[in-house]
Amino acid sequence: MPVAEEQVSITLTLPRSVVDRVGELAKQKHASLDDQFGLLVANGLQAELSVGERLKRLSDVYRARLDREGRLNQTAEEVMDELRRIREQVADELHPD
Repeated sequence: MPVAEEQVSITLTLPRSVVDRVGELAKQKHASLDDQFGLLVANGLQAELSVGERLKRLSDVYRARLDREGRLNQTAEEVMDELRRIREQVADELHPD
C-alpha cells in the first residue's frame, strides 16, 4: 500500500502561457491543475537527479580508468603535452611529406 506523503501548499507566479499549457495537459489526462503541476515538478526533479547521477557515474568510471592508466594525477601541462604529441602524430600520418 503506497504511503501518503505530507502535502505542502505553495504559491507560484508563472507566465500565463505556462499555466495554459499545463492546463491543457491536465485536461487531456483528466487531472486537476494542481495534480498536473505536482506531477511535472516531481518528474522534472527525478530527471535532474537522474542526469546528476549519470554524470557522477561517468566521472567515477573515467577517474578509475585514469587511475588504472597511472594518469589520474597528471598536471595540465602533461595533458597538453600529450595532446600536442597525439596531434603531431595524426598530422604526420595524414600528411607524411
